[in-house]
Amino acid sequence: ITHANAVFSNGSNKDTLPFRHWQFDSWWYEKGRGGNGSSRGRGPIGPFLGVYRWEADPFVFPSGMDRMQQMIKKPFVLHNRWFAPHNWYHQQNIPSSGWTLSS
Repeated sequence: ITHANAVFSNGSNKDTLPFRHWQFDSWWYEKGRGGNGSSRGRGPIGPFLGVYRWEADPFVFPSGMDRMQQMIKKPFVLHNRWFAPHNWYHQQNIPSSGWTLSS
């Protein structure tokens, strides 16, 4: 069973769920230095387990968060801990006001 299928594995009809939003905690995105499966947090413990890229890890949601949004049909609340020092955005030189990188 995939993570995406597990969301609905209890037999509930997604249209009758008594929720107004759906929260995804810090398990769905790429961490550390990125890559498929990096959301599992394997590797050295420390600052490199922060967000690598704020997109769904293909290991968790192969069809991405857009597909999950279509399936759930509820607003999402997304959470993360911190950004990894060598995150994708930093590597792409994407400017962001208020970002501070420290090690």
